[in-house]
Amino acid sequence: MALERTPTPNPLEIVSKEGEAIAGSFVKFLIERHGMDKFRALYALTPLARMQRDPGGPTRWQQVYGESFEVIVDAWLTILPRS
Repeated sequence: MALERTPTPNPLEIVSKEGEAIAGSFVKFLIERHGMDKFRALYALTPLARMQRDPGGPTRWQQVYGESFEVIVDAWLTILPRS
């Protein structure tokens, strides 16, 4: 999935408004569904090496949330409004 391979953190000047809205929606979903403590745990497992393309290992999603990244994204997509 493209979201999983997106490097973090991106320089703010290259993040689009659409990208900000998508990221904000996904983070809000994670926090509302699983709580802030789990989000903080995921954040702690996510490498934050400036300007490096290392999104972290996919197993951290299973470790923190008990579900794969793909399952979490699918659940998030089901709550998004259809246009």
